[in-house]
Amino acid sequence: MKIWLLNEGENLPGDDNNPRLQRMGLLAYELSKFDVSIIWWQSSFNHNIKKFRCYEDKEIALTENMRLKLIHSCGYKKNVCLKRMRHELITAKKFMKKAQNESLPDVIVVAMPTIASAYYAVRYGKKHGVPVIVDVRDLQPDVYIRPFNGIRRCFVKLGIIPLKCALSFAIKEAVGIVGTTEPYLKWALKYAKRARGKNDRVYFVCYPDGGTKNSIEKNSKWIRYRREDTLVCCFFGQFGRLVDFDTMLLAAEKCVENNLKVIFLLCGQGELLEYYKKRAEEKKLDNVVFPGWVNKSDIADIGYISDVGLMAYKKDDNFEMQMPNKFSEYLSLGLAILLQPTGIMKRVIEENGCGIQYDDAEGLYLALTKLKKEKELLCKMKNNSRALFEKSFSVEKVYKEYSEYIIYIAKGNKR
Repeated sequence: MKIWLLNEGENLPGDDNNPRLQRMGLLAYELSKFDVSIIWWQSSFNHNIKKFRCYEDKEIALTENMRLKLIHSCGYKKNVCLKRMRHELITAKKFMKKAQNESLPDVIVVAMPTIASAYYAVRYGKKHGVPVIVDVRDLQPDVYIRPFNGIRRCFVKLGIIPLKCALSFAIKEAVGIVGTTEPYLKWALKYAKRARGKNDRVYFVCYPDGGTKNSIEKNSKWIRYRREDTLVCCFFGQFGRLVDFDTMLLAAEKCVENNLKVIFLLCGQGELLEYYKKRAEEKKLDNVVFPGWVNKSDIADIGYISDVGLMAYKKDDNFEMQMPNKFSEYLSLGLAILLQPTGIMKRVIEENGCGIQYDDAEGLYLALTKLKKEKELLCKMKNNSRALFEKSFSVEKVYKEYSEYIIYIAKGNKR
């Protein structure tokens, strides 16, 4: 059985600094445990650090039954720019062209975004009688409209009409739609203009179960942040415009003013990193640390010394409707979650008693104060997080089921 996976923008095996794999990578390795042959298609451009992995199309054997095909394109410097859209279109068109040289797969799983990848994967599938599953992870192109008002909003609405048509075609013609949450699946079904069918499923964004650390090496660079009288908060992610670092820094400032011993470990890279470093320096926030990019070994150590995982997102429908990778990552580390969005993640943490939702810097400060003073509550939330992860967010459980679903679709292929 031949399975193709197509996506854009994730970490890959062999990337520098031992990165953690994300949704498609974790699914690929879970699928490889079955008696299948896998081709995993992705761009040669590393989205996270904005650098090329190589400067040509390249094939890499990852396992005995899995090959990685890198597609070279133009790259881009900013997360939001026209050149990124051009890069995505070139990558998708090159996939369509290069796919002609491969023997036909039994099924294709394509991630959306990108819209271009979903569109060309479905076009290929229709041409050759191959079923295509679209894995919906974002609300593109609808999210492009929200930052604009007035006449600009009207122009953007007109500009994205071709993208909406391409997405509608891809989702409507797909044999199955997979959403990362129920709201995402419902959103996609509106584009498909149909009711939910037997091949439409929800599989959460999951994280590999490496267990929780119960010790840390004495020479670890992270151990100095672990203090008996201090609450440790961590954040992993991109320093982009969707994360509310202003609220985190204001809360950190209130902690300093009120002598509340809390450390903020804000880990990651991005276009706004230097800006927020400077802000913290100007305010003399010694309780805020910017370690930069961290690998999966670092994350395990940080999880051991930390108490709280910060989910500080600005108001956006994406974060009201989804549970991103960081959510399951924090659960896997056994951290209490302090959450800014008010959508599906709020419902999940409240139902499972594993975190607190806040609205602003004052709310974040009060939540930190509560967890700092009520150690039993903090311990209970951390235990509940880990229990929820084992029940509903472990790769070994959820992506095994996802893999079985993909194989079920492939076996039903009448070609």
